[in-house]
Amino acid sequence: MHIRSFDLLFRWSRLALATVVLGATLPLASAASAAPGDPPGFFSETGFVIDDAKFFDYFQSRGGVRTFGYPVSRVFTIDGFKVQIFQRRVLQLGADGNVTQLNILDEPFLPYTRFNGVTIPALDQGFLSAAPAPGSAGYATGIQSFVEGNSPNTAFGRATNFLRTFQSSVTLGEAFPRGGGNAGILGLIHLEMWGVPTSRPAQDPNNGNFIYQRFQRGVMHFDANSGLTQGMLLGDHFKQVLTGQNLPPDLAGQAAGNRFFQAYDSSQPNGIRAGKAIGNSNLKDAFAGETPRAAPTAPTTAAPAPAAPAAPP
Repeated sequence: MHIRSFDLLFRWSRLALATVVLGATLPLASAASAAPGDPPGFFSETGFVIDDAKFFDYFQSRGGVRTFGYPVSRVFTIDGFKVQIFQRRVLQLGADGNVTQLNILDEPFLPYTRFNGVTIPALDQGFLSAAPAPGSAGYATGIQSFVEGNSPNTAFGRATNFLRTFQSSVTLGEAFPRGGGNAGILGLIHLEMWGVPTSRPAQDPNNGNFIYQRFQRGVMHFDANSGLTQGMLLGDHFKQVLTGQNLPPDLAGQAAGNRFFQAYDSSQPNGIRAGKAIGNSNLKDAFAGETPRAAPTAPTTAAPAPAAPAAPP
């Protein structure tokens, strides 16, 4: 299956616009920059550099460490596409040369509901049937209204702040660090970061203090003990599936038939375990730590423009 920029279990289309903590093994920083003394784009916390100029530019203009977490892999290739895994998200360089994010909760990545002892809601096709149809009049506005109407700030009597979290994903200054930004497209950037909600909020059946809402590109996790709402570390979980290291038993049980399950083998020329059918891919040294060095930089250009997903047909 080829990786595409807004594929879910239904097909999304891209709109071209002229011109978006649980089970952590590492603490998350609150700033978009590297630790003091690190070269730009290198993170000593994990030992990886953002080794692609377009990835680094996108990372910086979409909130940095605050929204992505640290890089937890090198740049490598899956299904013919260049990718890099971060704690919360996975970046992909598309065939058109633009950076996007994997719909990490979609097939064939992490279409699961149990992660390290917690249970998140499953994708709800009935819920999604209320989303506006692609190509319909006023679709860009309609899909944002769908998000606003279905991402509540209060659920189960708790201040989950799901919509506020969605709407504060990226600031205008982050999205347009060189100035000249249009605040009117921030909603589309937030949609780019999360996609649309794919479930209603749900309490963890084993812990009523945890409330989750599933989106295309992440899961919002409200913890009543701390009062915080954060994105789950799904990139870390995808790395666990690929490597088999620190893999929780519940996730292992669900992913056992996944073609990426324990596929990483650095002793192989292409880094893929013998017998694994992952075509047009190269995982060689994808998870081997790197020597500190600065990320490559691209020529100064306009900030990346957001691409909004279409609604399910």
